[in-house]
Amino acid sequence: MKKIILTLLLAMSSSAFSLECADINLYKTNAMMNKMPIEFQGDMNTCYAHSLAQNYTITKAHSLEDKINAYWVAFIHKDKYLHWNPKDMDFSLLAWAWKDLKNIGMCDTSVLDNKIQEYKRGISYNHDQFFFLIKYYFKLNKDRKDNSKIEWMKLLTGLNNRLIKETEKYTHPWRISEIKKILDPIKEETLNKSFFDYLGESIYADCLQQTKPINEELDIYGMYFDSNESMAKNSLKHLQDGKPISIGHCPDVTYDPGATTKADLTIKPRLLKSLSLKCGAHYALIVGSRNESNKCEYLVRNSYGEGFWADKSIECYCQNRGTKERYNCQKQNFNIKDEFVLGCWINGEKLLTNTYELDAFK
Repeated sequence: MKKIILTLLLAMSSSAFSLECADINLYKTNAMMNKMPIEFQGDMNTCYAHSLAQNYTITKAHSLEDKINAYWVAFIHKDKYLHWNPKDMDFSLLAWAWKDLKNIGMCDTSVLDNKIQEYKRGISYNHDQFFFLIKYYFKLNKDRKDNSKIEWMKLLTGLNNRLIKETEKYTHPWRISEIKKILDPIKEETLNKSFFDYLGESIYADCLQQTKPINEELDIYGMYFDSNESMAKNSLKHLQDGKPISIGHCPDVTYDPGATTKADLTIKPRLLKSLSLKCGAHYALIVGSRNESNKCEYLVRNSYGEGFWADKSIECYCQNRGTKERYNCQKQNFNIKDEFVLGCWINGEKLLTNTYELDAFK
């Protein structure tokens, strides 16, 4: 009987996709999409904040000067309110982060960018690389006993050894001379200080004094007892309106072509999926859909950098660095020097089966 019910559920989902899927690619229709760089969250684990910030910027911003900074989102969420693992940007639910952001407000982009530039000391790190450096500095800084040269060199050596592991993931190489240029001026003031204390007292100090109210509303679904069919219908409507959808899902299952989804069909409310050991809870953006061999596939944009490939067997969507041409691409022909990944085409049924949150701006 259980096998019969499962078969019927899968059949219903498949028929829904054939009805609710359309060929849509926001890279072809949304001008802001093509201005947004592919971000790399690294080990910051701020996917929820990156997905929310990019979703807002693509949907609501008139220019990149109106964008939301992902690390501002994560800071406000984990500093001002009591959540799991407070005072650390790692992991959360996008819906919770959005609620907290609305309570506090936006930081003016020019104010924040100028402040971050000040603390970069002229080094051409992007925001992802800069915050990665600062976070890991404070991870080691908590064990620094004093301001002596020995303690400082021990910290810098340990930090450099950690950053070397990330060399290929950022466009700007790590250089110890540049690391020292950024960190030497804050050496004394950050002794016995935490990552979040430093952010609130320096980088975000001006922002906290002049936040702007947020009036936009977010359509949140997929967290409780939604069916794949209803989520596909809502998602299609948002895509047809030219809006991306933030998606909280289980990539460890979804991106593995050989993984089964049967066990996840029974997990309700859907939010419980994020607690599964095989989930690897993660947020990304749905920015397109297509009907491929009578099956719906979603174009999923990630924050894992320009070379991220969901799985070598999955077709992705790339852009040539020189000509700016965009096209579907295969892993075996991919060359990161000449092109970069904009997103990957993921089986819709599998994606929604392993989804625990969907968010789109109204």
